Amino acid sequence: MRFFQSPSLFLDFFDEGFSIQSQSQSSTAEQTTVLFCELQDVNLQQGLLFDDFVINTQTFQTRIQGIRHTQALEFFEAIRGACHQWLIGKAVKVSMGGETLEDVIEKLFSQNIYLSQSAIRDFLQKYSELGQVLSHLFFDDTLIENSEFTSKTGIDSKSLNVFLSLYDPNSEKVKQHNDAFVQAEIERVKPWLAHLEAYPLTDEQLTAVVTEEDRNLLIASAGSGKSSTLVAKVVYLLKNELALPNEIALLAYNDEASQSIRNRLMNVLGDAIAQQIQISTFHAFGLNVIFEKQGFKPRIVDFAQGGNRALIEFFDATIRQKLAEDDVFKQDWFEYLALYKKPRPPLFSIDSMHKYYDYLLQIGATYHQSKVGRKTVRRPVFECLNGLLVTSLEAQMIANWLILHQIEFQYLKPVELPGDQKALPADFYYPTIGVYHDHFAINTEGYRPVFLENYDDFLTRKQNIVKTYDIAHFVTTSADFESGEIFNKLDNFFIDKGLEPKWMPLEAIEPKLYANYSPFDDLTIFCSFLQHFKANGASLADLDAKIEWVASSIHSGLFPAESSAAEMDKEPLEQTEFNPVADFDLLRTNAFLKMFKPLYAAYQENLNQQNAIDFNDQINQACLVLESREWRHQFKYLLVDEFQDISQDRKRLLKALLDQKPECRLFAVGDDWQSIYRFSGADIDIMTHFERHFGVTKTNYLTRTFRCYQGIADVAANFVQRNPEQLTKTVQAHANIQADQVHIEAYSSQSEHNEKLLALLDKLNALAYKHQQVLSVYLLARYHRLKPNNLSYLQQRCLGLKIDFKTIHASKGLEADYVIMLNLESGTYGFPSTLSDDAILNLVIPKIEHFEHAEERRLFYVALTRAKRGVFLLSSSVDTSSFVADIIEMEGVKSSDSLRKLDQCPKCGEGKMLERYGQYGIFWGCNLYPACDHTEKCFCPECDVGTLVAKESEHGKFYGCSTYPECDYIHERGKQKLKYYSAATSPAGRQFKRIK
Repeated sequence: MRFFQSPSLFLDFFDEGFSIQSQSQSSTAEQTTVLFCELQDVNLQQGLLFDDFVINTQTFQTRIQGIRHTQALEFFEAIRGACHQWLIGKAVKVSMGGETLEDVIEKLFSQNIYLSQSAIRDFLQKYSELGQVLSHLFFDDTLIENSEFTSKTGIDSKSLNVFLSLYDPNSEKVKQHNDAFVQAEIERVKPWLAHLEAYPLTDEQLTAVVTEEDRNLLIASAGSGKSSTLVAKVVYLLKNELALPNEIALLAYNDEASQSIRNRLMNVLGDAIAQQIQISTFHAFGLNVIFEKQGFKPRIVDFAQGGNRALIEFFDATIRQKLAEDDVFKQDWFEYLALYKKPRPPLFSIDSMHKYYDYLLQIGATYHQSKVGRKTVRRPVFECLNGLLVTSLEAQMIANWLILHQIEFQYLKPVELPGDQKALPADFYYPTIGVYHDHFAINTEGYRPVFLENYDDFLTRKQNIVKTYDIAHFVTTSADFESGEIFNKLDNFFIDKGLEPKWMPLEAIEPKLYANYSPFDDLTIFCSFLQHFKANGASLADLDAKIEWVASSIHSGLFPAESSAAEMDKEPLEQTEFNPVADFDLLRTNAFLKMFKPLYAAYQENLNQQNAIDFNDQINQACLVLESREWRHQFKYLLVDEFQDISQDRKRLLKALLDQKPECRLFAVGDDWQSIYRFSGADIDIMTHFERHFGVTKTNYLTRTFRCYQGIADVAANFVQRNPEQLTKTVQAHANIQADQVHIEAYSSQSEHNEKLLALLDKLNALAYKHQQVLSVYLLARYHRLKPNNLSYLQQRCLGLKIDFKTIHASKGLEADYVIMLNLESGTYGFPSTLSDDAILNLVIPKIEHFEHAEERRLFYVALTRAKRGVFLLSSSVDTSSFVADIIEMEGVKSSDSLRKLDQCPKCGEGKMLERYGQYGIFWGCNLYPACDHTEKCFCPECDVGTLVAKESEHGKFYGCSTYPECDYIHERGKQKLKYYSAATSPAGRQFKRIK
């Protein structure tokens, strides 16, 4: 059949497609052949006068230009009509074994099985020829409704729609079938499966057990019986002959968890059967894979037995050996210690002076008191190689570079001006060349840190002085650090001035550096980096490529090295595997890797010499064996416990097992609310975006907790779900009581904290004696150093209690009647902890979560949910934890009257105003001092006009009203409460309440 648009354009159809022949006045005829089976898209692009007709196939695109719209529509309909006839012909030829489509679909859904994605896939593969017809571009509603199609193929529209729906992973028809199967199967297995252990399984647990999808995720709540569900799943598989014992692998996070599951299965199945099931940690499983491939288990290196201490000692010995052998290494190592040992503060991501000071203290700064004019100030400082104290890390790096390169300088020397004029001091002064040098906190976009409020005025004053008096002046900025050019800039500056920087003799540098060197402080970062580097299966080439890409991007201006102050109020960046904007310090990264590479080489060489592997190799080498098919596994089911703790290397192992045997099924159990091991490589994204990592997934939930009362469950769930990235679920407790189950007790000093703890334990001890039972009590803390010194005394005093101390991390998976959380305070070592990971680790650890304190919040949730009956939180009333502030107003929480709400500091907006007792009187001061030095007068609570001043009497010092004798108020500390008035609400000028 021929359809033509004009004498210069012809369209010829044949059985399997059509050809297009076009000819212009200036060219020879061109012919294009299009097969119906290769058609991917036919697109009509409308123009002002004429249309373009674009045809895309699997291999090429052809465009027909200058067609009138009505004729283009005819052109399209002609192609669709011809393609419909071709599709009818193809459908007629499809072999269905003498059955109709209705028959085969009915047979599929009449099976008494769970229709998994692989079962659907097998079915569609069997009828793939029909699938190719139905998935064609032109297989549309008009063809389905065409009576010719139905009469010739025998395919009715209802069956056709069902068949087409099978291509959708969320097919409603399949869902209805599976829901019905699950309900029927639960009733079938309940008599023999529900009572395997002490507590009967719930319908939620049974649903998870009988669901036979290829990829299964069971999201559990704390205390919801996930281990019982795993045991029941194994029994179900064996009883229904879905797998033999040796075709099941059950993988756990640690030895304790795997042993617990093993013991439970032995109790249910007997030792003989349970021992055939592969129950182990991921690392032990990996070691077994290596054994299966090579016939013996490799030796585990000594470092793995001795922990970080052994590895640090090895690195320290390696460094000392190289220092003695290699001067190039020696210079690189000394440069690293002098300039790059500590991570630079992310100045343009920090939003308050308090957080900036907090960060400086974390990286080694110490507080120092000095005079600034008439005022005494206390601020963090860093010590340079020559003992000089400077107020920023960038200033320390510049000073140490000058010292290393033997450049004479003076620090904070006032600029000399004519007459008696006073000028601000310059950061550095070089007397040899008479030049002042200022280093400004300005980034590549010209912004200052947001916490330096008056910095713009400061810069203007500096610039005006330099310009007015023609001062010899040199400027560097934080942008020079960001670009990695700071030291090149300094080097070029001095060379231009005829002062060539020369390295100090290495033997003279060493004593200066090693005076502040500690292997257990300075080498820990290399150990952490090595472990994460290997756990992620990374290579040095990967790191080099990443650094090269980031460096070229920074230099080309593709992105700034840090976010600017102007960007602070915008939405956070999307989470990515690696965020150069926030995570990258080009200079330090290069210096660190220059040291890491020889240490890594020495480490690997040591492994080879010992013919040994480390813990990471147990998984990495197993992955290589599986991926290369050097050993083929027999498993039909992979069951994984504590899936919220999964890491990239463990995920890789699972993927290798599944890829090698596509029919193998994955059943993962976990609680993303309890993911607390990012520091050891856990990547919560693998669970929260499970389907993205493992494919189409059936997700089930265990929402009923058998551990705690509803009040605890509600407070804990409400608290953890403040983070919108956490998976949403509703937790139902097995029981409840009409009483507040979470109590907050306030303390203002450590001695009061200890008194409150003793009183609580005495109260619980009396309760235990009253009911003639022993109650278990966990004393939980964020850090092990918070363990009570008198724990043995408390245990002996309260014989009705079984008292145990644990860090919250160590308490995971355990439970007690009551939990007492100790020392809840804000601050660097508070809860939440504000300790920052070294940014260098962002190259090799899971991506950072943008919700503030996300992992700390989950850790707090873990602590709350260890309790069965009640939780007591011992909270500072002065430095109150933000987590306590989060839950104090929640329903079901009872708080101490002494946990008063403190007034916010009007200057920094972050701190709280506290009463301070000074030499001259009582005043209000910000609790974030010295980061915020705001103070205000403390007014007399009796007359509201006078202030409280220090006075002397024959009985000693006391504080009284400044208006005495009009007001004779005397303040007794700790017995009377003072009221804070902000500057805006000061009562000054009011009438006295009473006049003496």
